[in-house]
Amino acid sequence: MIGLYCIINPTVRIGKGTTLRNYVEIRENVVIGENCYLDSGVCITGNAILGDNVTLRNYVVVARGSEIGDNTFLAPRVMFNNLD
Repeated sequence: MIGLYCIINPTVRIGKGTTLRNYVEIRENVVIGENCYLDSGVCITGNAILGDNVTLRNYVVVARGSEIGDNTFLAPRVMFNNLD
């Protein structure tokens, strides 16, 4: 299910059973596993990988190139930073 006002780059791959709430932005070359939940306001900035059963709560920001393993829960407003 995809919510309102989502911006999803055409290179993004989303596994089945994954839910995207409203105002989610996913940039290029992101891979999202199965049965994930991306809450409202989530931003994934590109070239990231999310495993299966990952939950990103409101306004989480995932930096370019990040990898998040299976069965991970990130609380609201968590922000990853990539200093490479």
